[in-house]
Amino acid sequence: PKGVCYEHGMFEAQVRLIRDTYAIEPGEIDLPMLPIFALFNPALGMTTVVPEIDPRRPAAADPAALVQAIRQEKVTNSFGSPTLWRKVARHCQENHLTLPTLRRVLCAGAAVPADLWAAAPTLLPNGRLHSPYGATEALPLATIASDEIAALAADPEAFARGACVGRALPEIEIRIIPLSDAPIPSLSGVRELPAGEVGEIIVRGPVVTREYDGRADATALAKIADGDTIWHRL
Repeated sequence: PKGVCYEHGMFEAQVRLIRDTYAIEPGEIDLPMLPIFALFNPALGMTTVVPEIDPRRPAAADPAALVQAIRQEKVTNSFGSPTLWRKVARHCQENHLTLPTLRRVLCAGAAVPADLWAAAPTLLPNGRLHSPYGATEALPLATIASDEIAALAADPEAFARGACVGRALPEIEIRIIPLSDAPIPSLSGVRELPAGEVGEIIVRGPVVTREYDGRADATALAKIADGDTIWHRL
């Protein structure tokens, strides 16, 4: 497996972008359904409520236990997969429950399904469902929220074209280049595609890693040099 090599200052940049993008305030309470995201909480000033989830089988979690923890501990923030949040939403719908203390739910790891977007306004009467986009090597890059998805629904072809992942966050630059399976040592001479053309996504910014630990072959395939900066191929 590839080992991501984090650069000095990258974690601070991740914390800054997450805090500012989602307006997270010190004193909030988080229920991280993916345990590794609890690592951000001390830096964000959030209390962590550990959910009743087996990390080896997160999709098998009991939604009733998760909902009880959110309501009992007055959780304001939670991160989880679309699979888990669909289970939570279905449980709440079947039992006529809402989650009024939640200010935001961050849902990532796969495309958020249309039924979960549709359930969000009722499920979160005082909050929003967000879908951040990125990768282990570059996170976060872009984000979209439930009210923005609702606006897109006015276009009947919007969802037929794929899953919208929103707009790039501040400090993040995104380009689309021609598809290629070969290494691209340098961005010099690489053509940027115009809007509307299908291609390969590349990104750069303070949350983008420069290399893989001990994997020069993987680094060559995934990274593109551009002066003193590095682009990551998604």
